Amino acid sequence: MDRWVLADSAGYAAPPQMCELATAALAHVPAGNLTVQVHDDRGMGLAALLPLLELGIHDIDTSLAGSGGHPAMPGTQGGGLCTEDAVQLLERSGVDTGIDLPRLIETANWLTGEVGVPGEGFVRHTGPVPSAAQPGTPLSFTW
Repeated sequence: MDRWVLADSAGYAAPPQMCELATAALAHVPAGNLTVQVHDDRGMGLAALLPLLELGIHDIDTSLAGSGGHPAMPGTQGGGLCTEDAVQLLERSGVDTGIDLPRLIETANWLTGEVGVPGEGFVRHTGPVPSAAQPGTPLSFTW
């Protein structure tokens, strides 16, 4: 097998468990041949993102507006890790994704409207962190 895909389809794994599994897989396949599919049913998917990147895994499967899910897994609420949340975390962590986050949010909102489901995640409901809140930029507030 040249390519592996690891999936936590139920969203049960905490970041240390995701990293333990990924580390075990890396003993058998190079990081460039490993995809990790992250689900966020229990709110732990976003926390696993940066540790997986630190292991050298750059092929991390996310889903627009947290769409998806697993029909064979009763009790799972959501789908994959929201792409828009992942993009914001990466950008705020200094990774240039090349993705237009406001356009991505617009697309996620379109998708949820088309399929008639509320969607998951944070960023598409709150919007991206304002550019004035970038590191090193002084903030001012008006009350």
